[in-house]
Amino acid sequence: MILKSHLPIIVKLKVFLDRSRMYVSYIQFFMLGIILLKSFKDEPFGIWVFANAIWTIPLTVIVMGMGALLIGYLDLRLGIFSAEQKRISERNPVLNELNKKLDPIIDKIS
Repeated sequence: MILKSHLPIIVKLKVFLDRSRMYVSYIQFFMLGIILLKSFKDEPFGIWVFANAIWTIPLTVIVMGMGALLIGYLDLRLGIFSAEQKRISERNPVLNELNKKLDPIIDKIS
């Protein structure tokens, strides 16, 4: 089958796309902040922000970055990330097969 012969290439490209998706999401996060600021441009608050842009825009970027770090910290602290990784590893057929092979060895050692 043609798909089986091209499977390693398809998997490699999928890994590249998955890794790049994370970096693209960082760019989208900051673009969202820019769009948010521009949507307030003609409002009284936006006029004030852009009149004091020398400190308000860097402060906004810092606050957004700190907010993202806080969300990441809470994700780790609440155990969401580890539960997600555990669930993913339970569904991984390669790790399941490896665990089946290691169980008898562990039993012999114990």
